Order: sequence, then C-alpha cells, then structure tokens
Amino acid sequence: NIFDAYTSRFIMKGPDGYLYASVWDYPANEGLYRSTDNGTTWNLLTSVASGNNIFSCAFVEGGTNTIFAGTGQGVLRSLDNGTTWAYTNVGLPAGAWVRSLAVSPDGLTIAAGTTLGLYVSADNGDNWDKVTGDGENEIISSVVFYEESNNSDNPVFALLAGSESGKLFLT
Repeated sequence: NIFDAYTSRFIMKGPDGYLYASVWDYPANEGLYRSTDNGTTWNLLTSVASGNNIFSCAFVEGGTNTIFAGTGQGVLRSLDNGTTWAYTNVGLPAGAWVRSLAVSPDGLTIAAGTTLGLYVSADNGDNWDKVTGDGENEIISSVVFYEESNNSDNPVFALLAGSESGKLFLT
C-alpha cells in the first residue's frame, strides 16, 4: 500500500509519463495527485471539497501543459501543468457531474460525459455545447475518441459515449 485513503476514483499515466490519481484522503478533501517517481510519493495538484469529487482527468498532448479534471461541480482546467486551476463551465448545466473526459488526438475537441448529457468544447474548454440531443437526462459515464480514418493528411476522429442506461452514442 503506497497511499492510505478512503477511496481512489482513477489512476492514469499522463502524456508527461507521470502518474495521476484522484484520491479522497478522508477526512481531508478529495484531490488530484501526481507522482513523478512511479508512485512512490504523491503530490497534491488541486483539491475539491468533500462530496464534490474528481471523477475524471484528461490531457491536451503536445506540450500545451493543459489538464482537465471532471468534478461534481463541472470542469476544472489547468493551463500550466497543474500549478493553478479554475472552473470552466460556460454552457454546462449547473449540477452536471462530469464523469468522463476525453481529448481528441489532434487536441482540438474536448468531450465531457456528464450526468446531464454529453458536451463538447472546440475552444480548449472555454465553452461547452450539448451534443446528445434528446438525451438531456442521459447519464454519460464514459467517452473516448478514436481515429476513424487511416489518412494521416486528413484524419477523421469519432467520439463514442456510453450511458448508464446502456446506450452508446457515436458522432
């Protein structure tokens, strides 16, 4: 055991090669932690109040230093590799828990699977647009981008979103 905590929501490897984990260090607040030494030690990047929860994390690759964290109060974004954080919720409905985040391979689109539908941003998270149509109350639990074409000169990306009701959306 390398970290005693109440719960850990995810652990993932970032594009920088470091490990990232969402941990509720009960009774302390939940936080997003980073390990630069393969999990031996963990440093807190940002915390949210207990009950807010950090459910997901995504990175814009290519040296932009942009990290997104999906919380119970929307999307947190860091533009400086985790040093400072701010919510970026324009277009997201109040009360939408962001369960899953994904960044397209070209870094131009960010997807947020929420408890109130699927939202995308084409401006680095500054604004969010709903894309699930009638699925306003659809709980989107997972999102992933994949390259649909093999044309390296003009790649086409598709977005898949899975809901808690068993639906799978494709755009």
